[in-house]
Amino acid sequence: MDGRVLLLVFAGLVGGIVLLGGRTFDLPDVGIPLGQSGLVASTGGAVQGDRSDPNTFVVDKSGVPQARGPIAATEHLTAAFVGKVLDGHRRSGATAPPIALIPVEPQQFCRFSPPEQGSRVVNLVAMGRGLDTKTYIYSDAQLQERTENFLKDLQSDGRAEVPVYPNSFELEGVDIAVSETEYPVHLVLHSGAKTLWNVHLRPGARVTGVSMIGGRVAAISGLPSGTPVQALLKEQLVDCKISPVTRPLVNPVFLSSVKIGVISKEEAEETISNWQEMERRYNVWFKGQFGIPATTTRVGYENGPVFLVGPLPTDETELVPFRDLQEKTLLYVSGETITRGTAADFRDEFRGKVRALAMRVSGGNLQGVALGGGN
Repeated sequence: MDGRVLLLVFAGLVGGIVLLGGRTFDLPDVGIPLGQSGLVASTGGAVQGDRSDPNTFVVDKSGVPQARGPIAATEHLTAAFVGKVLDGHRRSGATAPPIALIPVEPQQFCRFSPPEQGSRVVNLVAMGRGLDTKTYIYSDAQLQERTENFLKDLQSDGRAEVPVYPNSFELEGVDIAVSETEYPVHLVLHSGAKTLWNVHLRPGARVTGVSMIGGRVAAISGLPSGTPVQALLKEQLVDCKISPVTRPLVNPVFLSSVKIGVISKEEAEETISNWQEMERRYNVWFKGQFGIPATTTRVGYENGPVFLVGPLPTDETELVPFRDLQEKTLLYVSGETITRGTAADFRDEFRGKVRALAMRVSGGNLQGVALGGGN
């Protein structure tokens, strides 16, 4: 299986090969189990990489591998150059928004449906800034806050602008290249606050289901029609008392703090014990959903917006074809407002919403507010 982490679901039971296990670091008299990501170790801090070796573009940031170049995270304990994975990938992100936005109902319970029998489960983690998507999210609370600030400025100065920075509202794109054709794949996706997962399939690849965990929004494009999509957003996870562990809890900063005495041995032991219990509880829940532990199977680089699921392409004929977001429909789960368009479109839309709400709040008399009247 060329080094892949093979995780197969058979009638609800998972049999397979997990290539990585926990690792232990020692403080004086303190053992620290550390759940590792399923990725190559860092290169020790090099910023500029060797164009012949994608692993030299991976650096360590507080114990988390970080991408510092055009590389994809893979299941093979190694990085891969994006150009060796996706055919026609656009590093700047989408040039236009998706064709349409289709809402999906969130999960009603604190669990997911089991993966389809025979599917290979892949656990991906999005960390850090993603690619442009021309798709935006805002909450009622954000709209209300901007409106209140607008009215305050209007009352104090007699005039007010509505500053809007679209990139702070934009969903962050992550590309998944699926080269796996030997087995169907079930994607488990740990999202950031505003992650948009863009799936690209090699001919013959099949995604049997998607389970998205975390974030204010769960958004995905590029799936064949009818693919089951389920999500537990961050607020649902809180209600369910589920605390995802998506990166090593014990990191070099913590270890250094203990070494120099900023954190005492007793405090460290208590903290480590709490972290161990957090990891244990999440692994129990995660394994109950997908048949595999979470902390020893996760794949992902911080600021690495490209993933490869399946074998490494050996030549250009095996590259996964890239399809731009503008050619796709977006499925999303969110209790907030999702919209699409250019940055200028969003800026105008959001400003219009603020002014409309301000007009209602002021009883239709914005001029009176500007002249010092109450609201």
